[in-house]
Amino acid sequence: MVAEWDRVFRFLAVEPTMGTWLTAELIRDAPNSAATSIYAHNVTIAKYAKVRAVLSGTAFETFLH
Repeated sequence: MVAEWDRVFRFLAVEPTMGTWLTAELIRDAPNSAATSIYAHNVTIAKYAKVRAVLSGTAFETFLH
């Protein structure tokens, strides 16, 4: 699970990555600390159009909703 998120973060060239502060514990605990009221990424991601354009046509496109 950590390796999959690490691939996403490395592809986007953003932190966190393994070796910095990305851990299995952090990922497991994320649902407990994340907002659950808004599901749509176009509402929660400030630059959604740019993120969508970058991820379109890649294996990571399926992560958007």
